[in-house]
Amino acid sequence: MSTTLPQLPAQQAQVRATATALRFEGQHTSYAALHQQAGHMAAMLAEQGVGVGERVVRAFHARGVPVCNVYGNTETGPFSIALPPAHAVSHAASCGWPARSPGVQVKAKVVNTQAGVGEICIRAPNVATRYWPDQPLRDAEGFFHTSDLASGAPDGSYTVAGRVKDMLISGSENIYPAEIENLLLSHPAVADCAVVGLPDAQWGEAVVACAVRAAGSSLATEALHAKLQELLGTQLAHYKQPRRWVWLPELPKTALGKVQKDKLRAGLVGKG
Repeated sequence: MSTTLPQLPAQQAQVRATATALRFEGQHTSYAALHQQAGHMAAMLAEQGVGVGERVVRAFHARGVPVCNVYGNTETGPFSIALPPAHAVSHAASCGWPARSPGVQVKAKVVNTQAGVGEICIRAPNVATRYWPDQPLRDAEGFFHTSDLASGAPDGSYTVAGRVKDMLISGSENIYPAEIENLLLSHPAVADCAVVGLPDAQWGEAVVACAVRAAGSSLATEALHAKLQELLGTQLAHYKQPRRWVWLPELPKTALGKVQKDKLRAGLVGKG
């Protein structure tokens, strides 16, 4: 599949009197915290990374703030797919269409799909050609294979599902951690979370939810587990449910705020 962004009518952004920022970029956990704690509103939020979950997005929309996911990589300099504010509500949690500007056309496609999800590939003049010192980045057709997973909609828009390396396979079923993480982050008692897979003799990999409690959360652990299981049970298939819960004071992260899942997983292996 190869698509380009359709021509859209010019839109006027409505800035509320309480707005304190026109743009805010961060990881999806930043948005959950901002929604829970912010007393003021931003006129528009643009998120880069895995993407903001639909529940968090719609919570902002209920306050009159359009949230627009954008997608890209360092190699694509830096983003290549963007959701226009005019489509923020109709395409909540989508990252939109390949970016378009005069004289520049970005093309995207999804390859090696399973159940509608596959690796997203990008072709554009601004995409890097090689890694140092001389490793080609593009395939024979000029596409950069991003190692990110996404699904494409009939209207040409894309929704990112996560990283190829983060995908879990449990009982022969593909599981995308971002889907579970975004749901957990929609609960006010969860400040941060990451979902990883650990080796399991029966299922191949077991889904493990690692979470950080929100400040002021007073629910007992068992009661909180019950609340979160109820939340996930209404939105996810049974095979996607965490088989283990781990509560941590904080998650290991890089200087850019990305969760170090390899480090997190290594610390859990061998611990019951």
